[in-house]
Amino acid sequence: TPPPTPGSAAPVLGAFGPPDPSYVGGPPAKDRPVGHPLPSPSSPEPGGRGVSLSAAVGGKKRPRALSCTLVLSVAGALAVATTAAVLFNVLPGDSGDSKDQSAGKPHPSATEQNPGDGDADSGSGAVPKPFLGTWQGDLTSDSGIPVGTLTITFRQGRTGQDVASGRVKLSVLRCDSTWKLVSAAPKELHLDARLKGSEPQQGCSDASTDEQFTLTSDGTLSYQAKDKAAGDPTGTLRKLK
Repeated sequence: TPPPTPGSAAPVLGAFGPPDPSYVGGPPAKDRPVGHPLPSPSSPEPGGRGVSLSAAVGGKKRPRALSCTLVLSVAGALAVATTAAVLFNVLPGDSGDSKDQSAGKPHPSATEQNPGDGDADSGSGAVPKPFLGTWQGDLTSDSGIPVGTLTITFRQGRTGQDVASGRVKLSVLRCDSTWKLVSAAPKELHLDARLKGSEPQQGCSDASTDEQFTLTSDGTLSYQAKDKAAGDPTGTLRKLK
């Protein structure tokens, strides 16, 4: 999607939460290096994946770049129709860019909701069998701000291989990611996430982070991203299938 022209530029999306006003009308996303987070005044270094609108969040301290998550100012999304319209046009994965991504590529959700490949070869690899399948749950930052719903499908694989794919979604915002296995234990996985596709997803930041998934006694997955710059997102995931 072509970048906004200077005369009609929408607010530049921060990695998480509302950006500093000085970033409004910043350089188009295509001028930023692929694989780096969008500018954030409070984030000293790239980290995590995230999306945000440029609206205030009830006076709370906004989180910074977030690992494979996105932050939305709910009030801004519901009240500022023009901002929502812009996001529909620039955010990959939503209906606004379906024409650009439909040719030659399956819709990400088709992969995320079909864990059959992981189940088929569950006998070989480092991922414990209880993890295999599709999980979903809501995430929050350490400030208590909702940062989206994570849906992730685990498949079998070894250390260093991609073993999961999924997305974080909040309202019209969406970031699709792939997870690489860093280490595995009987009840715990450490994964490194990156955005799907060769082109940067506007509004989503991308960098290596350590994401921990832990099986609990009640059969749920405890999710935690160990990234201070990301607001240390956490959540509880439940198995869909």
